[in-house]
Amino acid sequence: AWAAGGALSYRTGNYKDRLQLGASLYTSQKLYGPRDKDGTALLKKGQKSYSVLGEAYARLRLKGTLEFSGYRQALHLPYVNAQDSRMVPNTFEAYLLKDRDHPRFNYIAGYVTKIKRRNETSFIHMSEAAGAANSDEGLSMLGGLYRFSEHMNLGAVNYNTRDTLNIFYTEGHAAWDISDDLALRLSAQYTDQRSVGDELIGDIDTHVGGARLAASYRDAILTLAWTSTADGNSILSPYGGYPGYISLIVQDFNRAGEDAWLVGLSYTFARFGLPGLSAFANYAAGDTPDTGAGASPDQDELDFTIDYRFGGKLENLWLRARAAHVDQDGPGAVDQDDYRFIVNYSIPLR
Repeated sequence: AWAAGGALSYRTGNYKDRLQLGASLYTSQKLYGPRDKDGTALLKKGQKSYSVLGEAYARLRLKGTLEFSGYRQALHLPYVNAQDSRMVPNTFEAYLLKDRDHPRFNYIAGYVTKIKRRNETSFIHMSEAAGAANSDEGLSMLGGLYRFSEHMNLGAVNYNTRDTLNIFYTEGHAAWDISDDLALRLSAQYTDQRSVGDELIGDIDTHVGGARLAASYRDAILTLAWTSTADGNSILSPYGGYPGYISLIVQDFNRAGEDAWLVGLSYTFARFGLPGLSAFANYAAGDTPDTGAGASPDQDELDFTIDYRFGGKLENLWLRARAAHVDQDGPGAVDQDDYRFIVNYSIPLR
C-alpha cells in the first residue's frame, strides 16, 4: 500500500493558567492498495481510506506540576502508547492524574477505558483489545519515575485490565561521562505478565528481562543488548509497541522461551557538513526451543534506517527510508523483506 495523510491538531492556550483544550483529526487516504494485498496497516481493513477524531481532551492544572487530563488523548508509556509507525497513531479514552514536570519524581495514576488502534476508526474497550471478545473492561494504571541524579533513574508501572491481564514493568538507567568524547549508558528492564480474575483470554503467566549497554564516541553510538523470555507464553503487547530492547522493524524477539541478542550502530554526519543526515543499523538474533509448546523457528533480523532532516525554510521536512530482512530457520519458518519510505512535514498554522 501507498498512502497520504496526516493530522490536523488544535490546542488552546491555558485559560487562567489552568485549563487547556485540544483535538486532533487524523486521516489516511489510499494512493495505491490492491484488495488482495491487505495487511500493511497503512489503511483500514479492506484497503480503505479513513479519517478519525483521535484526540479530544481537556487538561486541568490542579496544583504545582500536578494535572488532570480526560477523554481522547495520546499516551506515551511502556506497553500503552501511540505505536506511531504507520500513518495514524493509537489513541486512548483515558482519565489520568499525572505529574510530568517535577525535577525529581514523576508519577501517573488513572483509568483507560478504550483504545483506537492505528488503522481503525472506532474505540474499543481495553479488554477487547487484549483478546477478550464482547467484554467491556478498562485498564487501571499506577506508575512513577524517580531520578536519583541527572544520570541515574528508576521507574515502574503496573497496568491491570480487570478479569483479563496484569502487566508490571520496571526499568532503570545509569550513565557515565568518561571523557569529553566518550560516554557509557547501562540499562536494565523487566516485565511480568499474568492473567487475572476470570482469565478472559486464558491462562497467561510469563516474564521477560533484558539489559543494554550503549557507548557513545563523538558522533557514533554502539549498542549491545540481550533479552530472555520465559517458556510459559510469548509477551503480549495489545495496547501499543513493545518496549523491549530488541524490538526491531519487523520482529520483537519476545516469543516464549526466546533468548536474543543485538548489536547496533548509529551515526550522525554533522562533522562531514551534513548536520541533517543520520543513519543506524541493527542486527539481532533469537533462539527458541526446538521442541515443546514453545517451539518456533530461530530467527535473525538486519535493519537499516536513514534519516534526513532539512534546515532553513524546509526545517519541518523529514525524510526516512527503512529496510529490514528477517531470516528464520526451522519448521514453519517464514523469511521476510520490509521496505518503507516515509515523508513527514509539519505545518504550523499559528
